[in-house]
Amino acid sequence: MGCLPSKHRQPQYVHVPDGSFRPAPVTPRQNFTSGGANGTRMGGGTNGSRPGINNGSTAPRTTTRTTTNGTTSRTAGRSLRAPGERVVGGSAPIKILDDVNCGEYVELEQFKHDYWLDPNDIVHTRTVQSNYMKTELGHYLGQPVLIKSLNFSASAEDLAKNKKALVSEVRSMTRIQHPNIVKFLGFYITEDHGLCCISEYMEGKTLRHLLNNKRQNLTWAKEKIAIAMDIASALVYMHSLNPRLIHRNIKAEKVLLTNRREAKLSGFGCARDRTFENTMTAGVGDIQWSAPELLQDGEDYDEKVDVYSFGVVLTELDTREIPFANEMAVMARADITMKLVTGMLRPAVSADCPPCIKKIVHQCLQHDASLRPTSERVLQLLRDARLQLLEIK
Repeated sequence: MGCLPSKHRQPQYVHVPDGSFRPAPVTPRQNFTSGGANGTRMGGGTNGSRPGINNGSTAPRTTTRTTTNGTTSRTAGRSLRAPGERVVGGSAPIKILDDVNCGEYVELEQFKHDYWLDPNDIVHTRTVQSNYMKTELGHYLGQPVLIKSLNFSASAEDLAKNKKALVSEVRSMTRIQHPNIVKFLGFYITEDHGLCCISEYMEGKTLRHLLNNKRQNLTWAKEKIAIAMDIASALVYMHSLNPRLIHRNIKAEKVLLTNRREAKLSGFGCARDRTFENTMTAGVGDIQWSAPELLQDGEDYDEKVDVYSFGVVLTELDTREIPFANEMAVMARADITMKLVTGMLRPAVSADCPPCIKKIVHQCLQHDASLRPTSERVLQLLRDARLQLLEIK
């Protein structure tokens, strides 16, 4: 079985006084195996807990399992469920497809060693609205989590596309670990649910949700600049990896917020590695946030497409509106795409936008990708802008 050694995992990052993040020593994650007494999970912390997970209540519970001969066994465990919650699979036995080599998920085999989760440890609470995947809230060993899986009611075409995106998201998330990127906890595969991706739950909802709430007063000097810097920090980290990781679908809807409005980037289903050996072609993501080169079939592109998308997100922060909402209502998608490709149409900032922010937006939205700044340069420009905004305030 192919395994991903712990030494290949990305390091934790810590905040330093200059506003940036630096690698910190990381303790290798311990291995997990099933096969302890009574089928309990071994490895990790005490009582078989997974490192880095808040296990919640220590009150014991009793789990009843049905064996092959029809008898039942009772195994002591941790009390994880509240009234109304259910374990994945309900009362029926969970058919776990733990041999990913035999199915459609063969490329995830290398990540099983470090990221495979036992679905019996997952408690589902409720389904949340999602445009593409089936998304549920739940708990993993007492920690609130988001559970993303395939929506089997979708068309065959959409199902195939979403399956590819979910596999891509798992592959990408195993590479990254940063304070401004949603934390990936692991995955599992069952016969009933297919591939399930587990990540931390962000209680503050999305940036788009915040921007839509016009009762919330947001200023560039305080909330907006902080959110922008958080997103830029995530991009700097992704673009510094080897090979570089390109998100390709950055927008306010993909930015999740904590209760303290700290921003974390999510939605890595469209992400791709960038190597010198492989050029990247074919468009992806929503056209309003897509760089011109990303919209052209056969056109090569690099991480500067993320810089362009970030510029569009800055206009979202400024206007609080979805880009080209009026145009999308009256124009054909093909016409809008052509105007974006030729540079005839670009998202705009409001009349009240601070000049220092307007300048950054202009640089990020350059039609020629070579003229756009790097994500690292963008972050520095935002730091400078923050100082100017504080002086004005």
